[in-house]
Amino acid sequence: KNVERTYLADRVAQLGSRMLADSTAQYEELKGTEWENAARRNVAFFTVGAELLDDSTPVDDSVGDTVSQELEHVAQANGIYTSGITGEEEDYSQYAPRGYYEGDARLEQYFRAMMWYGRMHFVQEDEDLDRSALLMAKALSENGESYQLWESVYAVTSFFAGASDDLGVCEYAPAIREAYGENVATADLAGNQDAFHYFHSLTGAIGTPQINSLPVWEGEESNVIPGFRFMGQRFTIDAAIMQKLVYSSVEENGTGDMRMLPDVLDVPAALGSDVALNILEENGATAYAGYTENMERLRSALKEENGALWSASLYASWLNTLRPLLEAKGAGYPVFMQNEEWQKKDLECFAGSFTELKHDTVLYSKQVMAEMGGGYDERDYRGYVEPEPLVYTRFESLASLTVQGLRRYGMLDAADEENLTRLAQMAGQLLTISQKELREEALTEEEHEFIRTYGGNIEH
Repeated sequence: KNVERTYLADRVAQLGSRMLADSTAQYEELKGTEWENAARRNVAFFTVGAELLDDSTPVDDSVGDTVSQELEHVAQANGIYTSGITGEEEDYSQYAPRGYYEGDARLEQYFRAMMWYGRMHFVQEDEDLDRSALLMAKALSENGESYQLWESVYAVTSFFAGASDDLGVCEYAPAIREAYGENVATADLAGNQDAFHYFHSLTGAIGTPQINSLPVWEGEESNVIPGFRFMGQRFTIDAAIMQKLVYSSVEENGTGDMRMLPDVLDVPAALGSDVALNILEENGATAYAGYTENMERLRSALKEENGALWSASLYASWLNTLRPLLEAKGAGYPVFMQNEEWQKKDLECFAGSFTELKHDTVLYSKQVMAEMGGGYDERDYRGYVEPEPLVYTRFESLASLTVQGLRRYGMLDAADEENLTRLAQMAGQLLTISQKELREEALTEEEHEFIRTYGGNIEH
């Protein structure tokens, strides 16, 4: 939250202003050619993005009506309408600020702008939209200052939430160079149909996203459609899981119902929890045609060790931190942990932390704590730590990795560094206590005091 408010909001505002200026210059050069409409579209696109962060942004008369319509839809955030920018249907309810963004004026602006840059889709198969994508990628890749701003935002948000699931400048810029050669002038794009058709064939062969984020209507085969996004939303493991377990990846059940929403237990089940899978089966999930087959494929793929997958972002590392909760506890653990009811308890723990992860990354796929202080009575206040040494080891590493990454990007102030360092230290203490408990060793008074004041330390 602090990184977004302190660093990223201003950088996104600067980036939008620069891209608007470059897009306007392209439009002036390409007027009267087959590229005019694509260039005007980009002027409208970046005007909306800039307006969402700064409502004093000037609006060119050529795009005034389109910009006003889009800003109204974003502000109302209440339904699916045809976008005046792309001509495609867009779910504008996604632009309603939520999570910790809601209630903070600057973060609400940032939320809407990043949602705009992350969702508006320039479909590859539409040649005119692909022209817009080419112009956008060209302007971004050729302007060093713009690209540095874009990369600084993309890099740190990827560090948090993962790489984009959509095609972007990193895929389109090489295609431009291959089709047109190095440093093609904007004016030279006009009339060069052979080069554009070659470019269009290249972008069509790059690949498709794995996660669907567009409105889907019954009867459509698929809407996981390749295309360009300026700051595409991110691939996450759980979204990939859920995508394979809802309609139309799975089909109707025996009564004709369609599985239109995933279940939170889909994720732990795919990550190997037999208890979660049994509960899903009891609740009817396996009655949907194809669900069991897709779940088995997911379980088989995710069972394999894949360090690159689980270390790709802090988001992935968070999920990896929770994975040991899904394992059945055997010999060496306390007897009360060696039963199915404890595994169900751990599923609730997994689901709670997973919910917080989704809550905090809602822009890219607050809990109340008791106050510390007051008097204590004479009762035995010694507490107990659930012995999950692997969870605490990974959490300590995750907190340290967050410090290292944000320091590398130059986006870590002293207060946040201190808090993250304290989290890592607390995880280390929980690890030590867990190991002692599993060895049936007595805890020190300092360790009992740490457990007693845990809630207050977390709140701090």
